[in-house]
Amino acid sequence: MNMINNMCKSFKTPFIINISTLSGIFKYLPIIIVMSYLLMTIIFFTFGPNEWPIKNPVKLYTFLFFANTSLLIGYILGTKKRKLVYRCKSFRPLFRFSLLVYFLFLPITSYARTGNVIPDVLNAITNFGKAYYESKKVAWPEYLRMMVSPALIACVPLGIYKWDQLRRLEKILLLFSIIYYISIDISRGKNKSLADYLIIFTMILMLKKIKLFIDKTGSYVFHLNKRMLRILIMYFIIISLLGWVFFNYFTMVISSRTYSLYNSFTGNTIQIDNVLLAPFKTELQKYGAAKLMAYLSQGYYGLSLALDKPFHFSYGIGYSLFLLENAEEILGLSNVKKLTYSYKLYDDNWPTGRVWSSFYVWPASDITFFGVILLMFIIGFIYATVWLESLLSNDHISLIIFSLLNILLFYIPANNQLFQEGETFFGSWFWFLYWFLRRIYFTKKHGVNAKYNNVITG
Repeated sequence: MNMINNMCKSFKTPFIINISTLSGIFKYLPIIIVMSYLLMTIIFFTFGPNEWPIKNPVKLYTFLFFANTSLLIGYILGTKKRKLVYRCKSFRPLFRFSLLVYFLFLPITSYARTGNVIPDVLNAITNFGKAYYESKKVAWPEYLRMMVSPALIACVPLGIYKWDQLRRLEKILLLFSIIYYISIDISRGKNKSLADYLIIFTMILMLKKIKLFIDKTGSYVFHLNKRMLRILIMYFIIISLLGWVFFNYFTMVISSRTYSLYNSFTGNTIQIDNVLLAPFKTELQKYGAAKLMAYLSQGYYGLSLALDKPFHFSYGIGYSLFLLENAEEILGLSNVKKLTYSYKLYDDNWPTGRVWSSFYVWPASDITFFGVILLMFIIGFIYATVWLESLLSNDHISLIIFSLLNILLFYIPANNQLFQEGETFFGSWFWFLYWFLRRIYFTKKHGVNAKYNNVITG
């Protein structure tokens, strides 16, 4: 922690921000995007081309209503108080260290996951399915990545947000590193890194453009003037292009793995004539869209199955696949995995690792589904806090937390993404704990005498 403090070169006295002058659209834009996305996935699940034989629709949709409402209420309450903000004078020491680690680990990561130092992208493109099923993982480099995971997680969000302030060499290394890392996944026939970076880029670009508008105009109120209109048009074009690239890549990958309309896990087939597929013209596009809708919503079917299962406490490790697997392999505690909802779904032909069961199922194994509703409130509150701190101050740690929470929230219909693997498990917990403990320390030390500003844009 001292190393991070030194790299941040922090102010001795934090600031208090009053967000009462901030326009509502600026306050609530992230949660509007997240809630719209979650609603879209529920629409895909309910009305889409993939039929899901749920037996408890009232229980399922009631839970989803309360979980999403709790997230929204938590966010709204998170915008209702002044914030004590701890700011970094310079992002560069932390970013340079993170970029160096990120760059140096690329060849090791590529060799561990593909068997080649340079990812064989061209060969994978000719047969994504073969690349996917023949992909490999060597353990020891992954353990090394766990040790430096905080740096690996911090690099891309900081680089995107501070792009205009990067030197030419830093920009070249960052772009090269991102392309290299995505190439590793492409050579394995996977799309996770592309999806992750799409989420991070979309949300941080939004943050960056709003902050630029505030800094340039000196206004904290939304006005649809020429500057804002240009920002909105450019943002829409960029995100649309990225979405188009991702959809076409996803379609190529998924059609190479299997081109079947039959779902062996539910016994149903894709309805190609579904109304949601009408905008797509070719059969391949319809198939890709149907599979993407299934990817974004299949977790709700696993959730519906889990809601009918009995609760058994999994000793605080049921929320993480990484912890469960290591408890079994290292400690021999195979019985703990059997206590989790995700394991119980095997009886319903819904195997974890091959299909998803949503984020909610994982922490529910430790805190029950009622506890998950309370957890969503906490997540919403923190999400609002780090959004406002990132927007109105120069707190780079909050920016990292904002990036992590976006991954967690956009993967809600799928799984507990941040805690599935060792790298993101350790890196996420490091930054969450650092952010939380730092707030406690500086609130106790400076909470009363902190310098007060209405809004800080430094």
